[in-house]
Amino acid sequence: MPAKKYHVVIALLLALACAMASIFSGCGPQDVPEEGLTAPSLSEEETLPGYHRITAQQAKQRMDSGEPYILLDVRSQVEHNLEHIEGDLLIPHREIEEKAPQLLPDKHQTILIYCASGVRSKTAAETLLRLGYTDVYDFGAITDWPYGVVTEK
Repeated sequence: MPAKKYHVVIALLLALACAMASIFSGCGPQDVPEEGLTAPSLSEEETLPGYHRITAQQAKQRMDSGEPYILLDVRSQVEHNLEHIEGDLLIPHREIEEKAPQLLPDKHQTILIYCASGVRSKTAAETLLRLGYTDVYDFGAITDWPYGVVTEK
């Protein structure tokens, strides 16, 4: 093969390798948006003032403290029917803006939010903060909740 063609082939292979690396880098399951997610969520560095990400253990401590709180599930009705944390309130993330004023009238009440993997709970927390809620805590995924759930019979 002539040297000029050889260099062109090598350049094309390198370009292809770079393209493939950029496509597949950072594409783990946590980076895949949940079905139905429409509004982009801010990155960890870009979170709104007042946004609090806590662990399931910290959420449980708050729940056991005796202080009033709202436990908010922002998944779909179908997901909620399959399993949920006892005592929660279901408002699917797509309905937060519409239903929060009626179902969550106290904007200073402690709200603990969860979903299936943490994507929708973060989006819902950010939406509530934009609506003027002040005590919002996102504890992410129900799969990280080790304290038992109510399941469909």
